[in-house]
Amino acid sequence: MAALPASTSQRFQPADYRTAPDWFTGRFLTQLNLFVNPVYLALQGGLNFQNNFNAQVYSVQITAGSYTANTLSFQCTLSGTPIGVILISKYIVGSLATPVITPVEFSWYYNTGLIQITGISGLTPGTNYQLTWLVF
Repeated sequence: MAALPASTSQRFQPADYRTAPDWFTGRFLTQLNLFVNPVYLALQGGLNFQNNFNAQVYSVQITAGSYTANTLSFQCTLSGTPIGVILISKYIVGSLATPVITPVEFSWYYNTGLIQITGISGLTPGTNYQLTWLVF
């Protein structure tokens, strides 16, 4: 994200609205500035997924086996307990142009800081896959 221009102000100043009624320069601008200040600070710091969402992306290469053999676990870096895990990317290693057209499903649970993937279906046994999950 591009930086804010140097001319951007953090607050609306009552002096800039000399002809406005008192309710506008008083109550309204005070309340508006309560909203504008945090937004300004957020934009100055840059809004991006990693810094503004409690989420984790985890990628791994696996050689597929049966559903019950397709297991793995990884450390959860979220603050708090995760509420969801989504498979966001799947492809065959060394063959990006070949789509994985079968639905890939998995089961998971969270236990003492670890995400446990207890089974993955829809993968061809013996094939190497790159899988990427989003934990939130």
